Amino acid sequence: MSEKVQEIQTADAAKLADLEAATLVAGLPASYARTKAAQRGEILARIDLHEIPALVDAAKRAHRPENPTMHVHGWLRLWEAMPLPRTTRPAVALCGECVEGLIEDAETGLPVRRCSCRAAAVAQ
Repeated sequence: MSEKVQEIQTADAAKLADLEAATLVAGLPASYARTKAAQRGEILARIDLHEIPALVDAAKRAHRPENPTMHVHGWLRLWEAMPLPRTTRPAVALCGECVEGLIEDAETGLPVRRCSCRAAAVAQ
């Protein structure tokens, strides 16, 4: 097996171990022992998409102590139904002549129009 494959497998195992630790700390008793390769791939994709805290929060909200989820793949449909995370725009460097990208009226202090620095940043 190549070094690159071993690195990927080690990183994937670490992500699953981190998820397992987080769910156990949250009081969720699901087992990770019988997870099939396809299920592991789906779980890893959800970790990459939503990150571990969001997955644990969703599992905690769905947890029913009288009928707990016994295997981690039992949460897959729940995690697949989660909305996609919002993308964030990079911070925009403003020109210094505007207030948060808006030109204010000198007399009233009210925003009059969008500054050209902000318009250029939005166009990107």
